[in-house]
Amino acid sequence: MNQKNPDLVWTWEPLYDTFLISERSLGKSNNIPITLFQVPLGCVGSGFYGAKTESETNLHQPCQLETPNQFVLFGFSAAVSELTGKEDKDAIRQGVFKFILGNLILLELPMTLIPINPSEKSEFFDNKGGMKDERIEEIPYKTGFYYLCPDGNSLLLEWQQRFKVEIKYPEGIVPLPSGKDCRFSIFLVGLHGRYR
Repeated sequence: MNQKNPDLVWTWEPLYDTFLISERSLGKSNNIPITLFQVPLGCVGSGFYGAKTESETNLHQPCQLETPNQFVLFGFSAAVSELTGKEDKDAIRQGVFKFILGNLILLELPMTLIPINPSEKSEFFDNKGGMKDERIEEIPYKTGFYYLCPDGNSLLLEWQQRFKVEIKYPEGIVPLPSGKDCRFSIFLVGLHGRYR
């Protein structure tokens, strides 16, 4: 299937996932990338010692949507803990962002091109994780995220397709300059289609 399923209910709602960057969860010399959308709701991982909650992710299965959901992907945004300082944000921006679909690297670019918003919720989302404007005719906000396709086209993710985001750092993942913990989230911006 390569088109939106008309039997699904479509709303502007991001897919999001969070990684906890902390001294206790990351080694100073490893060369492992931060991987997002791999540890679903209720599971342990991504730097967290407890099970992930809805404040950390809204993905229910590792690396894929629930059956028979679809997602129309328009772009990407990031967010960090509200009190994260400029020096720590600059360190986060040193990574290389990859969006991987199956075994294919669909997009690879410096993290400097992905907007990092000042709090854990991107500026164009409401406090429940949904987009402020649920019209499906057009993207409700034109800024605040990196477009997957500059011409405004989108990518349809099907429930059986595997995807993830990797962020790799030249010297591996190290604690941030401040030494403080930082919740680092990536948002896939788009339309979420769910079964009625």
